Amino acid sequence: MELHCTLEKDGSFTVGSTTGEYLRYCYPGVDGHALRVLHVEQNEDSILWDTGRGRIGCRVENREKDSFELVFFLEDCRMDIHTLYLMYQADLTAEGFYQAAEGMGKDTGYLAKESLSGKHTVMSYGLCSVNGNGGALTIYQTAQEHYQTVFELRTERKNQYTDGSGQRNEMQQRQLSCGIRMENTGRQNEKFASVKFLYTRTMEEGLERAAKEIGENMSARLAAPPAYHWCSWYYCYHNFDTAQLAEYLQGLQEMKDRPDLKYFQIDAGYFPSAGDWLEVNERFPEGLRSAFARIREAGYVPGIWVGAFMVGNRSRLYREHPDWILYDLAGNPIRPWITDNEPKPWGYQDEEYYCLDTSHPDAMAYMRHVFTTLREWGAGMFKTDFMLWGLQDSSRVKRHTPGKTSVEYFREFLQMIRESIGEESYWLGCIAPFIPFVGYADAMRIAGDVGSAWNGEFGPQNMMRCLTGNNYINHNYFQTDPDAVMLRAEWMYDYYLKKSNYFMNILNAKERVSFSSGQFRGITYLKEVAENMEKVITLPGGIYNFGSETTKSMYDITQEFIALLGKKVKVEDIPAGHNLWMNCDKAKKYGVTFRTVMDGLIQCAEDYNLIERQNR
Repeated sequence: MELHCTLEKDGSFTVGSTTGEYLRYCYPGVDGHALRVLHVEQNEDSILWDTGRGRIGCRVENREKDSFELVFFLEDCRMDIHTLYLMYQADLTAEGFYQAAEGMGKDTGYLAKESLSGKHTVMSYGLCSVNGNGGALTIYQTAQEHYQTVFELRTERKNQYTDGSGQRNEMQQRQLSCGIRMENTGRQNEKFASVKFLYTRTMEEGLERAAKEIGENMSARLAAPPAYHWCSWYYCYHNFDTAQLAEYLQGLQEMKDRPDLKYFQIDAGYFPSAGDWLEVNERFPEGLRSAFARIREAGYVPGIWVGAFMVGNRSRLYREHPDWILYDLAGNPIRPWITDNEPKPWGYQDEEYYCLDTSHPDAMAYMRHVFTTLREWGAGMFKTDFMLWGLQDSSRVKRHTPGKTSVEYFREFLQMIRESIGEESYWLGCIAPFIPFVGYADAMRIAGDVGSAWNGEFGPQNMMRCLTGNNYINHNYFQTDPDAVMLRAEWMYDYYLKKSNYFMNILNAKERVSFSSGQFRGITYLKEVAENMEKVITLPGGIYNFGSETTKSMYDITQEFIALLGKKVKVEDIPAGHNLWMNCDKAKKYGVTFRTVMDGLIQCAEDYNLIERQNR
C-alpha cells in the first residue's frame, strides 16, 4: 500500500493511502488559531504561506512508498510565537489513536473509537499513531533536541443539518494538530527537523520504527547491558543510614547464592536539605565517600540519588544564593512543592521547594561540582529524580539568561551532568520527560512509584499500563524501568507474634474459626518467599504468579492443620468469598518453586518446633 501527500490548490495538504484519506485540510496555525494568510505560493513539492508578518514554508522530501517527510521553516518571522502548529485541527479519519506519554507515569496507550468519544482533547508527546484504511499512520518529528513536539486530538460532537425542517443529526468530528513549542523565543528564521509520516501494517511496527529513528538521530545510549541494582528506598525510605548500610551489605555477603546485583544505590535522606547534596547529616556522619568505599569493598558499584533541580527553602544553597532559582513573571519563586503541612517529604523541615535556574552560570557550575565530586568519591551509578521540574516553559518564567526554550536549557543541563559523571557511569532518569532525555540517560523510569494498592497513581495498575504503553521505547530511547514489585504479606504467614496472619490466627484460636469449603487461597510461608527472591531477580520481564498452589479448600486445609496441631477448635463452613488460587507453572520453568499450601504450613510448624517432623 502506498502513502501519499497531496498539496492542494487551496494551500492545504492531504495525507492518504491507496485505500483512503487519513488527514484533510492540513494548514498551519499559531497559538490556537488558524493561520491568517495573505498570499500562498506553491508548486508540486512546496508551499509558502505569507502572513504579512513573515512566511511559513513546507517542503515534501524523501518520498518513499510507505513514507514521506515534511520540512517546515520560518522566514523573516516577526510574530511572537509560543506554539507553531505545523498542521492545525486537520480533519482526521481513524479507528483509534495511540497516545505517547510525556514522561514517567503519564497517560499512554491505545484509545479505541469508543474511548475517544468520552474525551474532548487527548495530548500525545513526540509522536502519535492512528489506525484505519487497512494499516496505521505514525507521525513524528525525526529529532527533538530544541523544541517539545505535541499532538492534540480533539473529538467534538457537531450538529449536521439534513433538511430545512430544523431536524438535525449529530456527528463526531476528530481533528488532529501537531505543534512545536517555541515558547516566545523570538526566532525569525528557523528550519525545523523534518516531520515524518509513516505507513505500516500494524501500529506496533510504526511505533517501533519511529522510536528507533528518533533514538538514532538523537544518539540514544543503548550500549550498557541491562543490570540489576539494589535501592534503599523501597524498604528503608529516607531512614537509610550507615548502620543499615553495613547490615544490608553483610546480609548480601552471607547469602548462599548471591544475587547478580551490580549497583547498590543510596536514595533520598543522606543530605541535610535538598540542594545541599555534598553536606553530611546525622544518617551519614562520615559522609558519602566512606559509604561508597564500603559498597565497593563489598563488590558493588555505588549508586546515588540526586534531585538535580530541587532546592529546599531551608537549604544553604537557597540561603546564600536566592538568585539561583527560577521566578515567575511576577517575581515569585517557582514552587513545585509547598510542604507546610504534615507529613513532610523525607522528614525534612523545608516548607517550600524551588527549582534551580540552570541558565545561571554559577548555578550550573555548582551542579557540575556536585556531580564531579560524587563521581570522584566513587559513585558509578546516578539516579536523578524530579527532572520534570526543570522543563519550565520559558514564556512563563524569568531566567537569569533568557532566549532559549525549556528543552534547550534542559538538554544543556543534561549534557553537563553526563560530562561530569563520565561516559562509563550508569544514569537512570526518574520523574522525567522521555524524549528530551534521549542521548543522555542509559535507563528511564516509566511508571509511577509502586505501592501496595491496585488502583491509582501508585500501584501495579499504573505500572502495567505504562509497561504496555511505553514498550516501543525500550532499547530505542534507553532501557525502560517500570519500578520494583512489592509483595504484600496479607496472605503470607510466619511464626511472628506481632503480626496477625493465618498461621498465628490458627495457633491463637480458642473455640471456633470460620472458613469456606468453596474458597481456595494460595497462602504462602514467608520463609519460602524470601528464599525464592534470589531466583526472582534473574527472571525475564513479565507477570508471574508467585506463591503456593493448592487443590484443597481453606475449610479442608484448616481442619487438617488444626488436627496436626492437636487443637480442639471447631471449624465452621461459611459461604465462599473471592478466591486467590494461583497457577505457578510459568515461574516453575525458571526454578521458582513452592510447597503446596498444606505442606508449607506443616514446614513452618516444624521449623518452630510446634509439631514433630512429619514423614512426607
